[in-house]
Amino acid sequence: MNSVVVAGSTTIIAILISALGAYGVVRFFPRFGKIMTRVLITTYMFPPILLAIPYSIIMGKAGLVNSRVGLIIVYLSISVPYAIWLLVGFFQTVPLEIEEAAYMDGANKLQVFSRVVLPIVAPGVVAVAIYTFINVWNEFLFSLILINSRDKMTVAVGLKSLMGQEVLDWGVMMAASALVVIPSVIFLHADPEAHCWRFGTGLYQIKDIVMKTIGYAIVGTGIFRC
Repeated sequence: MNSVVVAGSTTIIAILISALGAYGVVRFFPRFGKIMTRVLITTYMFPPILLAIPYSIIMGKAGLVNSRVGLIIVYLSISVPYAIWLLVGFFQTVPLEIEEAAYMDGANKLQVFSRVVLPIVAPGVVAVAIYTFINVWNEFLFSLILINSRDKMTVAVGLKSLMGQEVLDWGVMMAASALVVIPSVIFLHADPEAHCWRFGTGLYQIKDIVMKTIGYAIVGTGIFRC
């Protein structure tokens, strides 16, 4: 549940911030927006390990070490810039005439954004949300550094904790690995055009394999706590 809470909260907050930020860049600061988006994307030029010590110091002084809130803040600082950069391209495809027609009908800026623009770029928002969720779900480094109690660790760190120094239970490890990839499998079977979930026979086969191979591991490892 820790990974669900952290990844879900990060995705929702990141999408809200990045959607508003990308729309503001496109419509109100078009010239400055190009420079700003390039500056934002340069944050991905540096490896995450360079940010490990600064984040640890900041979270330590703020009293957010070993806290889901601190981990969410760190993930937001990483996810929001890239999400804005991705969404800028989607918002640029929205014709300005559509928004002007909405203004002529008496809509304000918030109504234009929520009722006119967002439905048009909804596929892009969903794609960015899925990308953000999977990235946070699979993230390992900052969760390992900032979370030091077993009841708050995420699935990536929980999977690493199953490795012993001398003995490795491959059955438990493979079972836990199957649980970790379930969100990615579900998202890959989504049909964004129909706005519905399409589960094929392959997903049911995976479900059967998972349930048959990890029945004993669920109780033995307590992986659902992660």
